[in-house]
Amino acid sequence: LGLSSFDHKNYSTTLAHTFSLPQSLGFLGGSPRHALWFYAANADGSTLYGLDPHTVQAAPSLSPSLSHHRPIHLSDDYLRSVHTTKPAIMDVTKLDPSLALAFYCQDH
Repeated sequence: LGLSSFDHKNYSTTLAHTFSLPQSLGFLGGSPRHALWFYAANADGSTLYGLDPHTVQAAPSLSPSLSHHRPIHLSDDYLRSVHTTKPAIMDVTKLDPSLALAFYCQDH
């Protein structure tokens, strides 16, 4: 998507549209020494929205159960801890050309 800089004139809109695919999980990218997990973009691709994957979260607790299958307990406190009201925002012109796009395809 560019050798030394992201070619935003040719790729930003297409990259933004990948978020609309049902298989899209987002992409890993950012700027040198600052990686982010991007999950959304403006329709024109000019602005990206992401999360810092380096933020450590506690694992959810397991519900007590008599069987060997113990469901995960997602308390309101836990759900608040994994959501943010302040996503990382990046202008696409600042994006490094090294990206890793993620897709989940359940079957062929």
